[in-house]
Amino acid sequence: MSSLQWAGQRVIYSYPGLTVPSALLTAIEAGQCAGVIFFGENISSASQIAGVVSRLRAYTTGQLEPTAFDAALARVQALRSSLS
Repeated sequence: MSSLQWAGQRVIYSYPGLTVPSALLTAIEAGQCAGVIFFGENISSASQIAGVVSRLRAYTTGQLEPTAFDAALARVQALRSSLS
């Protein structure tokens, strides 16, 4: 494992908006990302974020686990249920 991969696998990323930036997909594919945090601005619906999670997982070579956060715990729990 390169030092860049070692360091990157300890970083959890976020991004603005609904569209995952290509630079983040590249980092995930290169094994330089520990996870992704989703905020309200990243989520328009359960099906939209499920598609994003599937896309992110398709780029991983390891164990990337996207994590969802929101101001209302109930919305996070509902999101987790819809992704299971």
